[in-house]
Amino acid sequence: MSSAASSPEFNFQLLQRVARQVLGASNLQDLLWTIVRTVRQQLDVSFVSIAMQEDGRLVFRAADGEGLDGAQLFATMTTEDVTMPPGKGLVGRAVLEGKTVRVDDVSTDPDYVLTDFLADTRSEVVIPIVSHRRVLGVLDVQAKRVAAFDDLLVHQLELLAPLIGVALENALVISALEANNRQLALSAAVSRIAVGASDVEDLARRVSIRLREEFSVQYVGLSVMDSAGSTLSLVGSASEPGFLENPPRSWSLEHRLLGRAASSQCTLVYDAAVEPDAEGALCPAASSEIAVPLQSGGKVVGVLHLVCDQPGRFEPHDAVALESLAGPVAHAVSSALALMHISQLRADLSSMIVHDLRNPLMVVLTALKVLERVDAVQEDPRCQRYLRNAGVAGDEVLRLVGSLLDIQKLESGEVSLQRTRFALGDAISRVVANNRILAEVEEVTLDYRADSDLPPVEADLDLVLRTVENLVGNALKFTPAGGAVEVVVREASSDELLERLVGVSRGVLVQVSDSGEGIPEEEQTRIFEKFGVVESRRRRVKVSTGLGLALCKLVVTAHGGSIWVDSTLGRGSSFAFILPVE
Repeated sequence: MSSAASSPEFNFQLLQRVARQVLGASNLQDLLWTIVRTVRQQLDVSFVSIAMQEDGRLVFRAADGEGLDGAQLFATMTTEDVTMPPGKGLVGRAVLEGKTVRVDDVSTDPDYVLTDFLADTRSEVVIPIVSHRRVLGVLDVQAKRVAAFDDLLVHQLELLAPLIGVALENALVISALEANNRQLALSAAVSRIAVGASDVEDLARRVSIRLREEFSVQYVGLSVMDSAGSTLSLVGSASEPGFLENPPRSWSLEHRLLGRAASSQCTLVYDAAVEPDAEGALCPAASSEIAVPLQSGGKVVGVLHLVCDQPGRFEPHDAVALESLAGPVAHAVSSALALMHISQLRADLSSMIVHDLRNPLMVVLTALKVLERVDAVQEDPRCQRYLRNAGVAGDEVLRLVGSLLDIQKLESGEVSLQRTRFALGDAISRVVANNRILAEVEEVTLDYRADSDLPPVEADLDLVLRTVENLVGNALKFTPAGGAVEVVVREASSDELLERLVGVSRGVLVQVSDSGEGIPEEEQTRIFEKFGVVESRRRRVKVSTGLGLALCKLVVTAHGGSIWVDSTLGRGSSFAFILPVE
């Protein structure tokens, strides 16, 4: 060792350099590395490190040594390797006593802890880093010869400690603010996901992707609890390619970290460095895991699970961050599950209505037709009118039941399209012709035009005609007397295909326009829902769109097409759909 460590001259350059670094520092970890390197170079000692007090223990955060790459050293060490229990060693003594500890010959001090890569150390000085009467950590300096640290050198290090303490305080505040900002941004992102998710699987997948990016881990999964509260089922995950191709889909509450976290309602962490023989790790490559229970309404509805291939990955602040997200995610999961249950109940109710109404309705309609042939009825005009009205109403109900059944089959994928090749313009002209009488009754002009050179389409003729029938019927229904309805069939332009059907080179467009009152913009997305309700300003009532538009959307979508509406209040509406030619 050179004589710098025992020089009687005061090292003003060291103080100046550290002061400049302190004033310009904002990132805590960068500051720590800079300080240890500067101190070691200026004092020409063998080893310098900084340990900080965290959660009642000392954690070494930066080190620089003679012939030693501190960054590489830390990369190979586990959490336990860089952690010192309270009161242990010379650094622990300095923290407990709150004053400098200098040892001229470490071999004579019972508190000295021998470290393999510092076997040449002969003397050591540990300076507490104090700010506002609180010990933040220690500056540990070691040398390879006995009694290397004189009073002047120790005094210089003691002058450095308050500067380092101020820098640490500032860096900790900045780090806390940055962590809070990141947490707020992450919470906002998760909230947007929760609002925009279509179902619980979509929610779980998108949350998993976002958290894997945020925490830089190899795997994130979200599991939900079954209704009996005994089994967890994976509903969405995000994994690094090649890390875990087929994660387990379900497990009991006694199985693995997830089950124990759910049953205990506590965040649990697995670390291979601490529990090398622990059973239940997600996969052989998993070295760190954290499981956070999702609680809503006082009960666990699921578990968030993060996995990393590096030991010691998850620290207390990670648990705090995930637990702060657990509440919003849990409420979103609970709401999504409730919506799924409601949707299933609605589907069951629709199925029951369809099957329980169809047969008795057919009996009623048959009886009405029989009654029409009775001599007494044929002789009484009033009875004939009543029976005709009842028959028309019954046929309407039967069509409604049939539409419910068709929608149910289309939604479940049970319908097999009976495709035939036909000219769409000729088929639609028949629909228009059938509606001209209704147009005359409603005192509405009904116009039709179609391109003469339209390419034929291959589609289910019956379903396509029902779609056009629904659109034309609605247009006539919602157009006031003296208005106009126009039906146009033409080939879709390249711009329309690019906007509505990406990847399709040719398509036929059908457009049904009316001069009615129009549809409010905020209600235009709801009209394609089953029993969607819009407000009729002309009638000053809420009007149900029934099942017609819902069926139209399902039919067009089943054919690989696209359907939409353009509407302006007071100027009418234009419904259009494109069927691909190929």
